[in-house]
Amino acid sequence: LGNGCQERRAAAEPQKGADLQCELEVPYGAACSGGERFVQVRRRERCRVCGGSGVKEADEKSRECRKCNGAGVNRQRMQTPLGVKQSQYICAGCDGSGIDVRAICANCAGQGTKIEFKEVSVKIPAGYKAGHMLRMHGEGDKGSWGGPPGDLYVGVKIKGPAKF
Repeated sequence: LGNGCQERRAAAEPQKGADLQCELEVPYGAACSGGERFVQVRRRERCRVCGGSGVKEADEKSRECRKCNGAGVNRQRMQTPLGVKQSQYICAGCDGSGIDVRAICANCAGQGTKIEFKEVSVKIPAGYKAGHMLRMHGEGDKGSWGGPPGDLYVGVKIKGPAKF
């Protein structure tokens, strides 16, 4: 506490998007020959207003919380008979984020992402066998505050012919 180091606020750090999972049903012939199918996914997309930063367009200084100068914590020093006692607590003005509440993007509430429905192309390899998951790299939730996206895992169910 008293070593003079400033803590970095975790709330504004880039965070990886969540992995998502969905199911897709394809006919037996499509599983044998392979092909492309589309699936609707409800996922977090980068905010179009702030570009994923979570704050309005402004210079760096106007983004900082005025109560803690962007540190996210306030420090208090108190003289006691035994010496100086220093304590720190989360800033009430920004709830520890270090960002002025007036600078937060109203469209995404400061998250940098917003929920949308997207159509995702799923390429099914020829000879696909049921029971496997297809991984679509980068097609999960987009990361908060500029973090990398998660992945989409697609479970493919095969509608088989009545008789073989």
